[in-house]
Amino acid sequence: MKNALALGSLFLVLAAALLLAAESRICSVCGKACTGGYYTLGDETFCSETCLGKKYSCASCGVTLGIAPNTKFKIVTDVNEKKLYFCESCMEKPGCKYCGSRKQTELVNGVPLCATCRESVINKTEEAVPLLKEAQDLLAEKFYFPKNPTLKMEVVSREEFERRTASSTLPANVGAVHITHSSVKSQFSPDEKVLTIELEMVDSGMLVIAGAPKAVVFDSIVHELTHDFLRGKYYFIDDPVIEEGFCEAMAAMCSLLRGNPQLAKNRFTSQLPVYGEGFRKMYGMLQEKGWDETLSFIKSHSLTRKQYISKNLLNCINKEQAEIIKKKQVMPKIIFGKVQDAAK
Repeated sequence: MKNALALGSLFLVLAAALLLAAESRICSVCGKACTGGYYTLGDETFCSETCLGKKYSCASCGVTLGIAPNTKFKIVTDVNEKKLYFCESCMEKPGCKYCGSRKQTELVNGVPLCATCRESVINKTEEAVPLLKEAQDLLAEKFYFPKNPTLKMEVVSREEFERRTASSTLPANVGAVHITHSSVKSQFSPDEKVLTIELEMVDSGMLVIAGAPKAVVFDSIVHELTHDFLRGKYYFIDDPVIEEGFCEAMAAMCSLLRGNPQLAKNRFTSQLPVYGEGFRKMYGMLQEKGWDETLSFIKSHSLTRKQYISKNLLNCINKEQAEIIKKKQVMPKIIFGKVQDAAK
């Protein structure tokens, strides 16, 4: 009987100890036991509203989150990969164009920018040159891209960018564009049966819109350097989903390697028909089939410069020569060589 009573007493003591342990909570901020009332948020416990506010407060208005009337809030990751919390009220305000943050967001040249993005904005070409070198070095080291020493880059205002790309169909949120300058000289033989075409060297470059933070500019530069790589290797890709998708995939991987994974993650949910769809297609192909097979796929959808000109001849020669061909309704024999040789 004594043993049974002793055992029963032991069970009561253990039960009381377990109950006490269950009621004793440690604050996730200060590490002290929560002796009185406490707050819980997810699987964390806070001894006071002060401690709760130290970890969970709105980065815009500073209100403590997780208590009425701010039980709901959203998390935004800025360009420095820092997680910021915003109350529902502040989330209704305009967000930063580049990261969505509501932290001290202000209009800069008509574009909403948060405090963090404003700190690293690129406004001049010389400020972007180190990012170009960094991108070229990374692409050469990790993906064996050849460096183009003649490539020119300019950082220009949004107005200048729009003026110089007025003839192009670019999406509204584009931050840069790859530009190639080339000319085709052509000359008929005296009987107009042979058309000699001389191809001049392609000069390439890129325009970057001023006002974006460094991480975004780097991402855009990688995208345009990939266009330059494809132009040099394959010249013309017949499907923009493939070309833009591959450029987006390279930009995502380089931003990931650089420590900006959020720029890569955002692409998985992009609703842009060419860029978003293309990224998921080409990124998935790279992950599943690898580098060599992906490049073989791209090559199968490409035309060399000579093939492209032959296929689009009337758009590549001058208007007078195009009218002669249309009038004769007979395609001349095409020879690629020097125009001055054909004139002899």
